[in-house]
Amino acid sequence: MFETLKIHGIELKYPEEWVIHPLIKLERLRGELAFSLNEQNATPKLMLSWKPLDQSKRKYNSPKEQAEATIKMMKKDKSLKSLEIINHEEIEVNGHKTEFYNIKVNLYKPALIMIKPKFIIKNIKFAMLFCEESDRAITIYSEIEDTEEKENLFKEILSSLVCHPPK
Repeated sequence: MFETLKIHGIELKYPEEWVIHPLIKLERLRGELAFSLNEQNATPKLMLSWKPLDQSKRKYNSPKEQAEATIKMMKKDKSLKSLEIINHEEIEVNGHKTEFYNIKVNLYKPALIMIKPKFIIKNIKFAMLFCEESDRAITIYSEIEDTEEKENLFKEILSSLVCHPPK
């Protein structure tokens, strides 16, 4: 079962058992929310952020360019052992060209001295779009585990995004 979040003209469906945590002051042109499984496990499963479109457009000509820059930044992380793009596609969300990435990262987890280092594997999905109608750049980021039942959860949440009213 899903709940619907509506805030500042943005709509998004999310699993009803998830808890929402605002990470910054929420405004029409700027905001960031984290969704976690429950209060005890506050590790975010999904992040939704938006900022003024002109901020993104000063650096990037398109969501694709911004997504590629994000991946380049991820590759510079000192704890990164490897990064593999599993899937990249341009999809349509609420009438916008949206860059969707599914990537697998292998991260170095520091260990105590004389103990063999450990590595953590994470599957990360993210999508970026530019909404001219609401003057916002929107990013959805997730580390939802890819169990069989949750395999398409990110895409289902993403496809429910409404960033501006229908024309």
